[in-house]
Amino acid sequence: MSAPHRAFLTINGPRVLRLSLPLLLPLIACVGERADHDTVEVVSAVTTNQTLSQLHLDLPNGTTPGRFVVAAAGSLKIDDRALLRDSMGQSADASNTGTTITQVGVSGKVGDLFSQASVDLRGNAIVDGSLTTAGGLSQQPGSVIKGVVKTGTPITPLAVSSWSPVVPSGTGSNLTLQPNQTQTINPGAYAQVTVNAGAVLHLRPGTYKLAGLDLESGAKLVLDSVAQPTSIYVTGSLIYRGLILDAKNPNDNDLPLLMVVLGTNAVQIDPVFRGTLFVPNASLSVGPGTHYASFFARDVELRPDTIVELRRFQWTKVLPQTKVSWTDAPVVLTASRNYTTGIDTPAQKTVSPAVTFTIPDYIYVRTGNSGNGQVEFTFVTPTSTKVTCTYHGEARLPHPVTDLERMRGRRYRITGCDNGYQLGQTATGRTFTLRVLSGDAEDLSGKTSVALHLGGGCSDVLPAPLAAEEVVAIRDNFSWDTIAKLNETDVQGHPALFHGMIYVESKAQLAALDRLRVFWSPQPISERYMSGLRGKCGRVEHATDGRGVVVYAVFPARLFNVMRDFAIQAKHGNVAPPFKFILPSPPQQPGFVNSDGSLSYAALGSSQYLQWLQTHPGQAGWFDDAVDFVSDTATDAWNWTKDKIIDPAVH
Repeated sequence: MSAPHRAFLTINGPRVLRLSLPLLLPLIACVGERADHDTVEVVSAVTTNQTLSQLHLDLPNGTTPGRFVVAAAGSLKIDDRALLRDSMGQSADASNTGTTITQVGVSGKVGDLFSQASVDLRGNAIVDGSLTTAGGLSQQPGSVIKGVVKTGTPITPLAVSSWSPVVPSGTGSNLTLQPNQTQTINPGAYAQVTVNAGAVLHLRPGTYKLAGLDLESGAKLVLDSVAQPTSIYVTGSLIYRGLILDAKNPNDNDLPLLMVVLGTNAVQIDPVFRGTLFVPNASLSVGPGTHYASFFARDVELRPDTIVELRRFQWTKVLPQTKVSWTDAPVVLTASRNYTTGIDTPAQKTVSPAVTFTIPDYIYVRTGNSGNGQVEFTFVTPTSTKVTCTYHGEARLPHPVTDLERMRGRRYRITGCDNGYQLGQTATGRTFTLRVLSGDAEDLSGKTSVALHLGGGCSDVLPAPLAAEEVVAIRDNFSWDTIAKLNETDVQGHPALFHGMIYVESKAQLAALDRLRVFWSPQPISERYMSGLRGKCGRVEHATDGRGVVVYAVFPARLFNVMRDFAIQAKHGNVAPPFKFILPSPPQQPGFVNSDGSLSYAALGSSQYLQWLQTHPGQAGWFDDAVDFVSDTATDAWNWTKDKIIDPAVH
């Protein structure tokens, strides 16, 4: 196969990849307006808008709001046994850009932890990732940090997300729902809104401005549609003792809700909260239980036994698009070592003014292979301090011979820097040098060259969603003989649909996927993956082992089973199967996955998959008649088999 193909991508502000969960995949469950049964319709008289003062969300350098489940700007306290996790059950990240205190209580658990303040870890507290603090670190016995520890490392300059909310103008009237009363309101401006015990207030999608919100015990705030986001700006106080629910699916934990409380009174959350809550001017206390949310506030305390499971708001709906500067990085270094001529060609650049950058964890090979060789990167700070960082090739041998080792040799990993600098740290330099000390001298190219881009810009390559060695491992360990068939009917009785990875070795195979009416993308169909790319600019590497490329797809279970049967027959016929592997893998959005691992028709109603189907005539129909679709698929597979296999085995 030719050299790995790279897609050029910038994700900045509202620019996103073509499709991504939960933005992806509405199948046949289209969301509409609810029927109003014995409700009183309250229509706001407001027809004009106003712009509120600009809001600022302060985060650690190089990060975006979608990364964090909890973020504070003053103090952060994660009390005893409080846990932060994502929707896959993995530990989720937290930050505190303030200088007061950051504390993880006894048996508390967090993913990556960023803090401008010093960090205090109580007994048996777990930081399941890396810890970065501008201050010091205090650890009680039993506390564990599983990743890299960086103390005395500022998380500034801060990544500030700012927007000026456009909301309905005016003050509106008070709205009080008496016990057990039900009402529906449209987006608009309202004064004090009070929902008493047992009352239900339905909200249509859009933007609301409230002078205050009091949701009493047993009261419900119901989103009539989750197809579009709902934003609520509370200019005064919030009392939250009720519940927020999806009208069509009360068990839905993925609600597109942003609630901003602008008052200075403390906010306390006790029942389950679903959505994103931002309290910029006051403290926020979150009580025990499991919340499906993300919380941002001046001061945050998660009380004992609180669990917060990350749910991301579509921040591109409120944040302005940042203008992209389509320029190269201010510092681009390309160094090489030629083993045939013996010529060492280091790269050096001096810039003015000095450039601020992040010390990279990897330096990628552009030609040849790293083997287990070494690269040296140095920079001189504005105060004339020379810093040297050393990187070693990830292959285990000087000359890799297996695909796995060759793929490991596509990069050098940092082993350390002197003068107190560490990987991931923000640094400033005026003179930069990159040098290849050694690499794979026996590689057919006869040389090793590496490149490094520092200080922003769009000239760098963004890492692939799967490392090359991961692709090799999946390819080598996959077997059509041992992988089980999929259930062709999901738990709701629909034709089952699955998400997974497909290994592609030719353009003909991509054409076959199109012919088979399979949606595919070179990037993961995952909001979590997308959030890691927002704000970055560059070329996205495809997930490749140098021979084929992994694409991410949505396909019917029956298609998978047909391909499995004919792949097994291909093996008996001593020919290559249509695809080397198709590996079902649930997307990282549990709300979109049934208990059997298939995709949920109901939960997928808010995505853009229907629009994609509508632009591909002949594809939308296969939901109307899945049998005909699979029959076409079977015919394609049978024709392939007749062409490739003379005496197919029967399974």
